Amino acid sequence: GRRSAAPPPPLKRSLRTTLRERRTWMFAVQYVGCSMMLNVSRFFLPTQLREALPAGTSPAQVGWLLAVPAVAKVAAMPLVARYTDAGGHARRLPAVVRLP
Repeated sequence: GRRSAAPPPPLKRSLRTTLRERRTWMFAVQYVGCSMMLNVSRFFLPTQLREALPAGTSPAQVGWLLAVPAVAKVAAMPLVARYTDAGGHARRLPAVVRLP
């Protein structure tokens, strides 16, 4: 005979159990922190960088300077992928690679 699967727990109990887990809160804190960093870097960093640079720096120059980390990430991704695939380090690097 075929056994029937146990019915899923009621939503209220399942939600309560999920909210009591430390992993849930750690994920939430990490998600909010990364979202805040991303928003700050997109909206406020160009202004702060322009103020820190010498007078007369054009918006295009500021944009090129802000593009340097993104270009470096694109250039480094094949090397990081090869490293993680060859050495079995796939669980160690995802957080570093996802930084904005």
